Amino acid sequence: MNAEYEQLSLFTMWGNGEAIAINCMDNKGYMAEPPEPWMKNLEPKGEYVLNKETARPIMLYPVAMSANDIPTGYHYMHYVIRDQLYAAVYIGREQSA
Repeated sequence: MNAEYEQLSLFTMWGNGEAIAINCMDNKGYMAEPPEPWMKNLEPKGEYVLNKETARPIMLYPVAMSANDIPTGYHYMHYVIRDQLYAAVYIGREQSA
């Protein structure tokens, strides 16, 4: 009887580029995944999208500042993934009725 085993590490726990995005306002975690091509056309700097747990897709793009530098009142639109701060923007596309 042959058995196959696969070694996992912390670096391989997420498949397909998925990650957990932590909201800077309430520290709630959201599943972030790579954006679809049409999303990248709308926001070329976008690296992740929050799509499963939000009413509309939210694109995350990296910003060159720390979480301590977020202006008062704007924490709701910032997320942290693996020590990188991201700003958020809603994205979408029109659908014909």
